[in-house]
Amino acid sequence: MAARSNLIQVTPFLGVGPIERSIAFYRDVLGFTLYVQGGGYAYLERDRVAVRLLELDGGAPHPPGCSHIYIDVRDCDALFAELEPQLRALPADRVRGPADAVYGQREFSVRDPDGNLVMFGQGIGDNASQWDYRDRD
Repeated sequence: MAARSNLIQVTPFLGVGPIERSIAFYRDVLGFTLYVQGGGYAYLERDRVAVRLLELDGGAPHPPGCSHIYIDVRDCDALFAELEPQLRALPADRVRGPADAVYGQREFSVRDPDGNLVMFGQGIGDNASQWDYRDRD
């Protein structure tokens, strides 16, 4: 039997302001499920992607809103279409619709209520099969 890898996943910490507001955004707008909450901390997942929210005040070394995360997806346009009804309710400057980037990704981005940037993208062109190795047995 092959040895199992000890590394499981990368789970970014996002510094946020009021935790309830941030939980509502990730749950109700982006479709994450809340699994753990307490003491100014929350853990949410969607599919196999997780985020950790940590309530901070403005005096923290890394204040709320200074993070940027990138979530690789299989179909950027389908995910944007799924989320679009909720995204339309956000201020226009917090959402950037799907567009092709020069580095071979199709992406869209959303800023959470604190200004953290959440990007979703898929490989296109020469990058289209970048994650195919993960589907092999």
